[in-house]
Amino acid sequence: MKQFLKRIILRFRFGKNVWNCLAYHFRKISKKLKYIVRKNRDFSKYVYPVIGRYPGKNDVFLVLSPTYRNLGDHAITKAEMELFAGWGIICREITIDVIQILAKYNDYSVFGRGTVMVTGGGFLGSLWPHMQEMTAKIVEENPKSKIIILPNTLYFDRTPEDEKLFENSLTVFNQPNIKRFYLREKLSFNMVNSKYSTAKLMPDMVMSMNECRSGFQRSGCLICLRNDKERTLSESQTAVVYDMAKNLFGDNVKITDMRNDTDVSVEERPMKLEEKFNQFRNAELVITDRLHGMIFAAITGTACIVMNSRSHKLAGCYEWLKQLEYIRFCSNAEEIVNIYTSMTHGDHVYDMEHLRPWFEEMKTDLLSIINE
Repeated sequence: MKQFLKRIILRFRFGKNVWNCLAYHFRKISKKLKYIVRKNRDFSKYVYPVIGRYPGKNDVFLVLSPTYRNLGDHAITKAEMELFAGWGIICREITIDVIQILAKYNDYSVFGRGTVMVTGGGFLGSLWPHMQEMTAKIVEENPKSKIIILPNTLYFDRTPEDEKLFENSLTVFNQPNIKRFYLREKLSFNMVNSKYSTAKLMPDMVMSMNECRSGFQRSGCLICLRNDKERTLSESQTAVVYDMAKNLFGDNVKITDMRNDTDVSVEERPMKLEEKFNQFRNAELVITDRLHGMIFAAITGTACIVMNSRSHKLAGCYEWLKQLEYIRFCSNAEEIVNIYTSMTHGDHVYDMEHLRPWFEEMKTDLLSIINE
């Protein structure tokens, strides 16, 4: 057909310019049609089966939940889903894989009049810009949805670009469809409290879990340090941490990470988390600069010395746990031996009674917003 039209146009001397113009528009229309077909195929296969085509006000979604390797984020989602189930909230989990389909076609307007809860974590701000952008798009393109940001940390570097991003965030996250914005430590809360009427301080969701178990024989030290953009410890400081651990435990020092070796599916999540909890339950001491390294130690009743990291989330969230005598903050690696020898050794019991009123307040909030 294409060659036939070309011969007709050239035979009647319309000229090559006419043909080139028509060919250009044909390619453009063809490309657009292929895009529409691909989008409809992907939405029908991946998006509509989990979200539905026309979500109503009774639909509740937990979005941006992980399928990537970070087990701390998987624990957040597990804690969220368990709390929601206990509160009678029927919630559909929408993983980051589905949200990335929306991002591929730059169309996030799929949640209708439903309630959208953005999973908690530390991804808002400049450290993880793709997560910040996806969250902002969900807010902006679903004006009829009720949006709830679950306990998160805000982080922005002091650069002109980040200052601009922060100012833009103040606009995005102050939209009328955001019904509650939970921050999990005071520095993030203080950044926006005077600007957002919806801002509330709330513990990290994993702190609602109690993973203390009997029957484990504790032995040695477990070191869990960052190796990504949030890392603060230098190579020399890291070496001191290992030296201090060896001074205390000799060769009985194990190294772990909060990242699984491979991506973790929703179905694999409980097993992978249980494996990680068991690592903590078997240790006499954990040394970590990871937020959920500290929290996993707390909820498994494991003695823990916490080193600071780049984001303020670690020191900020320690405030929720500082009354636990077996969780100690450390600003200098040389202090590790003295801190550990001053701690009570053996099994500990995770006491979260002081946190229950906070989670009860969240329960009241969420039920009121969902049912309004």
